[in-house]
Amino acid sequence: MKKVIAIAAVTLLAGTGAVFAAQPMMNHYAPYISQSDKALAANYEPGSVYSVTQNDNLGRTLVKTIKVQQDGTPKLIDFQYTNFN
Repeated sequence: MKKVIAIAAVTLLAGTGAVFAAQPMMNHYAPYISQSDKALAANYEPGSVYSVTQNDNLGRTLVKTIKVQQDGTPKLIDFQYTNFN
């Protein structure tokens, strides 16, 4: 019986870890790296940090801060929404 409980607990913990390790869904609250962000990253040296501003049709402004990794790919390091009207 103890083995069954231990196996169930390990399975539960593994499943919980997989859920929290999943990437966020791509909706209007979860910004992502767009094709234009990837194209801009090609103009910067690895280790550089730059910001991109985007506007949506709801009157909000999104500012994404992106760092260029050593392999030249962009990585989202910060984002902020403003103008909630």
